[in-house]
Order: sequence, then structure tokens, then C-alpha cells
Amino acid sequence: MEYLFPVLSAIAAIVTIEEWVRRNLEGWKQKLSIALILVILSVSSSVSFYRLNEMNMIRTQARALLSGWPKEASDFDFLNRGEIAGIILGGMAFLEKHKARFPETYKQVEQLGFTRLKAFEDYSLTRSSSDDRELYKQASLAIIGLVKSIAK
Repeated sequence: MEYLFPVLSAIAAIVTIEEWVRRNLEGWKQKLSIALILVILSVSSSVSFYRLNEMNMIRTQARALLSGWPKEASDFDFLNRGEIAGIILGGMAFLEKHKARFPETYKQVEQLGFTRLKAFEDYSLTRSSSDDRELYKQASLAIIGLVKSIAK
């Protein structure tokens, strides 16, 4: 149902263009124009269909990833640091796989992830483990929120 209006609009546009060509052009110009219009519409339609399918596939993968992650911030209380790090790394891997589609988002998450991972490595030198856990929890929540926005 969500595609009804765009499809009807496209059909109306095609009929209008084709009618204009029939009334205003004759002979080989008419045939060439109709053939050219059909080629352009076919290529445009194919590209749109491919992009739509790609985005639906990415959304499906995001939903699958989210299904294994905590639903609420309070659920993090039952996770250890390694599991929380796994969420960050899983989100980064997902975005890396689709970085052609989300290049700026990937770059921002990569910087966030490396910052958090570096902080995790050095926690014993500068912070208590509870500070480190909170740092990781916040990074994980950011990744989960980002993947949720893609899944919608």
C-alpha cells in the first residue's frame, strides 16, 4: 500500500510523456524517443528496486543484531565488560560491512569505538573498573541506538 501513490504517479508520467511524443513527433524521432524513454525508465526502475532491496536487507540484519542485545539500559547490569565490548565491536562490524551506505556514520562510530577501546585498555592506570564499565556502557548504548535507527 505504501507504494501505491508512487506507482500511480509513475504510470501517469509515462502515459503523459508517451502521449506527448505521439502527438508532437513522427517517424523515426517518435520511435527513438519512445525507445529512449523506455530505456531510461527501465534503468531508473532497476536502480531504485536495487537500492530499496539493499536497504531492506540492511534493516533485516540490524533487527537480527538487535535481537541479541539488551533491550533496556538496566539490562546492562547483568553483563560483564567483555559482553559490553562485544556490543561495541558487533555494531562496528555491522557498520563497517555497510560503510559504503553509511560512510560518515561509520567514521564517527569508528572514532568512538577506538576511543572507548583505548580507554578500556588503560583503565587500570587512570580509572576504577566501575568508571571503565560506565564508559563502555555509554558507548554500547550509543551503538544500540544507532543500529535501532537503521532497523526502523
